[in-house]
Amino acid sequence: MAVVVNSLEDVDTYVLQEIEKIKDDKSEQYTEMERNYRIAQLLVSIAKNKDSLPYFEAALQDLRPERESFVWGDLYCNAVALYAVTLDSVNDIEKASAIFEEVCTYKPDGCHIGDYAMFLHKRKKDNKKAERWAIIIVTLLHRYLYLFTCMLLVLYFIM
Repeated sequence: MAVVVNSLEDVDTYVLQEIEKIKDDKSEQYTEMERNYRIAQLLVSIAKNKDSLPYFEAALQDLRPERESFVWGDLYCNAVALYAVTLDSVNDIEKASAIFEEVCTYKPDGCHIGDYAMFLHKRKKDNKKAERWAIIIVTLLHRYLYLFTCMLLVLYFIM
């Protein structure tokens, strides 16, 4: 069903209705962790960042023990990174720093490294540490571009 949006208030209203649907949905479509994370994402999407924090915390409490699993590992990294950015947006700098450290230590090759480098540069004014993480990003990017180019060449010659 298409939704007609005429204003930002309409978007807020629609998102809040979706949140209520997710809260009321007791089917097995979502686990409790997925439900909490989805609500946190939706709240962030309408700039209700402070309201999203308890949902992030509840989701991450369930997700952290599962982070080593193939199924939940990437979701863990994405959730923790978005949580850290959200903490930064509400000026909880120390907690954001700790959360960024957690995810970058756990997976030092994800897209969240760029967010962390900018956080270190802009918020913590730690240019030396930010530069170190930026070098990691450039190194990884170079490696991934090389692999991607090799894959394209292989596909080109196969087809």
